[in-house]
Amino acid sequence: MFFQKIFLVSIFLFQGSVFSRGFLPNKFKVEIEQVFVSKVSNRKKVSPGMIYYQFPQSINFKINGNSPIQFISNAQRSWFYRPPFIEGEQGQVTIKDTPKFGLLKIFDSLTKDLSKKNPHFSIKKIKDGIVTLELKENVKKDIDIESVELKVKKGIKRLQFVEQMESMILVKKSKNRVNIVFKKFEEVKKFKKDYFIFKVPKNTVKKY
Repeated sequence: MFFQKIFLVSIFLFQGSVFSRGFLPNKFKVEIEQVFVSKVSNRKKVSPGMIYYQFPQSINFKINGNSPIQFISNAQRSWFYRPPFIEGEQGQVTIKDTPKFGLLKIFDSLTKDLSKKNPHFSIKKIKDGIVTLELKENVKKDIDIESVELKVKKGIKRLQFVEQMESMILVKKSKNRVNIVFKKFEEVKKFKKDYFIFKVPKNTVKKY
């Protein structure tokens, strides 16, 4: 009887720690594949990358490949960095005090659950394996994203957590589409204090 009670309590605690969270956890890292689809030419550009995120307003977003970039932001400052194409040339970093990065705003809003009460977007039901989030005006006004499409994994009838998602498609106001495929997702317990602060490399041009 004693062990049965312990077992039931442990189940209750486990459920509380996992299922009380929003669609996204407050801290995570994910290996991604970014697929940019041009509205004009319909061409696809595929680039591997990593995203590290912490609520609120903290992200370390890195895209590798032929046109590498890195965006790091916290609640006070943001850095957009382009490394030099050729070794010995200068890189470039743009530094701003107010972060207005569309993906960061989306992530912040998705730490809440996917319900009709979410103040940041309205939700359309799953159709052809896609859940569409129509962003509200208070979210859209500062970013270049019109809506977000969440592609669910096969067999999922109700999308509740990011682990049930295959990819996130950002539909820009220009109608260009950026598909972020989640390859390997992992919840993180803690990041180092300086993880969301960019250390500017030598031989880098600073712009403000």
